[in-house]
Amino acid sequence: PPDASAGASCGFLALHLDWAAAQPWAHALSEVMGGLAGRAHGLAYSNGRRRVPVGGCRCLEDGCAGTLTALIAPLDDLLPAVIQCGDNPAHVWPSSDWLKLGRRLREAA
Repeated sequence: PPDASAGASCGFLALHLDWAAAQPWAHALSEVMGGLAGRAHGLAYSNGRRRVPVGGCRCLEDGCAGTLTALIAPLDDLLPAVIQCGDNPAHVWPSSDWLKLGRRLREAA
C-alpha cells in the first residue's frame, strides 16, 4: 500500500486476503503474521517477564525443532522462572530442572 501505517496495511491485507490465502506461500505468511501478532500482544500487555534466548539451543523433546527461551520474572513476581520451547509451550522446564536440562543439552551437542 502507498501508506505504510498499520491501519492502511491492515486494510490492504484485508482486501487481498482471499488471494493471499490461495498462494503457495500462504502457510509461511501465516507463521510470520502469527509471530508478529504474538510479539505485538506481548508488547501491549507486558507482564514484566524478560525473554532470554538460551543460546542456539533446540528443544530436546522428540521431533521438536523449537528454540529455547528463558522467561525470567521480576523478583517480586510469584511465578517462577522457566525455560520454554518456542514451538510448543507444553515443553517447559522449571528452574529446579535447569541443571538436568543443561546436562542434556551438552550431551545432545
